[in-house]
Amino acid sequence: MAFKDSLKKLRVRNNLSQIELAEKLNVKQYVISSWEIGRSEPSINQVIELSNIFKIPTDYLLDKDVVIVSSEEEFRIVSSEMAKDCID
Repeated sequence: MAFKDSLKKLRVRNNLSQIELAEKLNVKQYVISSWEIGRSEPSINQVIELSNIFKIPTDYLLDKDVVIVSSEEEFRIVSSEMAKDCID
């Protein structure tokens, strides 16, 4: 998943508006908007701040193969789907 998609998904999942996230990062709202539409990307320091805010590994934001789940049931579903992909 691209950075812009990961960021928006995390922001929405955490019930934060672009303005609220911008305040946490000490940037303007249009910066968050630019990231979410793919016009620009954050600095590495901002990626680290985002990972701290959302309590996730930076790899998730950097489009690495990291899956974030919020429950054991979601983990079982994701694991099952990943196993199917490996067999195919």
